[in-house]
Amino acid sequence: PTSTRTPTLTRTPTNTRTPRPTVTPQWSLVNVYFASQYRFDNNIQPIEAKGVRWVTTSPFMGAAVLNEFFEGPGSMEYYSYGWRAITNGFTGYSKVELIGDTAHVYLVGTCLPNGKDFTIADEINLGLKQFPIVKSVKIYDQFGQTENASGAGDSEPLCLDPGFVPSPTATVSLTPSRTPSP
Repeated sequence: PTSTRTPTLTRTPTNTRTPRPTVTPQWSLVNVYFASQYRFDNNIQPIEAKGVRWVTTSPFMGAAVLNEFFEGPGSMEYYSYGWRAITNGFTGYSKVELIGDTAHVYLVGTCLPNGKDFTIADEINLGLKQFPIVKSVKIYDQFGQTENASGAGDSEPLCLDPGFVPSPTATVSLTPSRTPSP
């Protein structure tokens, strides 16, 4: 008998498609909220007006939203639509950070209550809560104070409460003296 070779099966390597990593876009479109001056003056809901802005993409774009808010509405939004940034005397922010699912915003400037329900806190809350990771927003005044710093949920400075009455400021009274003037 003659022996014959039996062919063995060998696997031929085949190329498998490796998915290419997706590119994170350099720019993202975000919402920035202002107030309709007409609706604000007449207390007609909804007061907020949503504008859109292109910002640099980052893991948390809270600072970009705040930067755009404090720049105010664009010319068309301001003059044609009547949008305004209600700032209650605040001129900007010193820090914004995301801790867990809570955004902490530290405002700078002097808080000026307007006696209305709609304040800068509403515009900031709407702007930051557009991101799914943000569940609550804590806003601090120029002294680092907020109504509910350690509790759950949103918090804003006491001076933004419509019923807030600022304490009277001390006035300087001049006392006459016998010092001769030149």
